[in-house]
Amino acid sequence: MDREISGERIKELRQERGISAEELGRLIGKNRATVYRYEDGSIDTIPIKTVRRIAEILDVRPSYLMGLADNPEPFDPNIISVVRTSDKYAAVKAKILEKMDCCSESDIDYLLETVDLLAMRSKHSKDSPTG
Repeated sequence: MDREISGERIKELRQERGISAEELGRLIGKNRATVYRYEDGSIDTIPIKTVRRIAEILDVRPSYLMGLADNPEPFDPNIISVVRTSDKYAAVKAKILEKMDCCSESDIDYLLETVDLLAMRSKHSKDSPTG
C-alpha cells in the first residue's frame, strides 16, 4: 500500500465527511494520534482489518484507500474490491483475502511461503517430461 496515497485519501475523505480524527479513531478503536500518523504516512503498515473499517466508515472501497483504484466507489461489504472479477480465480482470492483479516503477520508470511512452494511445484511438474 502506498502510504502517501492512502494517508492523503484517508485525510481528504475524513474531512469531506466532517469526521474529526478523534471520532474516526474512536470508531476504529485507535486514538487521534494514530489516525494522524496514518494520514501523514508515519505508520508503515495499516492492518487490513483497519483499512476495511476505515473504508466502511468513509464509504469507499478499501482498494481506493490502498491506492489500487482511482475511483472512490461506495463501500460494499459483499465484495472485496481488490480482486478483479475477470480473473478465473476471483472467488478463491476473495475467500483468501477475507480469511486473512484474522491472520497474524507470521500466518500471512507462512501463507505466502506456501503459495511460493506450490507455484514452484506446479512449474516443476509442467516442465517435467511426464507432467
